Amino acid sequence: FVVMSGFVTHWAYGHRLATGVLSAKRYFVRRLAHIVVATYVAMLAGLAVTLCVPALREEYLPPWYGLLGCFVFLVHWIRPEAWCPSPPTWTIEALIPSWLLYPWTRRLIEKAEDHGGGKALVL
Repeated sequence: FVVMSGFVTHWAYGHRLATGVLSAKRYFVRRLAHIVVATYVAMLAGLAVTLCVPALREEYLPPWYGLLGCFVFLVHWIRPEAWCPSPPTWTIEALIPSWLLYPWTRRLIEKAEDHGGGKALVL
């Protein structure tokens, strides 16, 4: 899934970033806004179910600071075993740095390829 996300990101945004049709700022807004909103909806739905089911609430509900860590996408960087209302949240936490670095890494790789061809990409 993580590798596929990289291909999708490059396919959807690479050419537009390279040609200047899309700015880095606009890329961040477009890429992260959709993902963050969808993840927040999933976490709120998971939290609602957890709060409504006593057995889940007793076993899984973390303290408020644990939930805050989930909603700011940092908790799994600090405590990998932490529980969030939407278990796939860790994947989003892992991908956010890649998405944030993408405009610059794309440019760096493009310059390396222009300078040294395919051999530069291997090195």
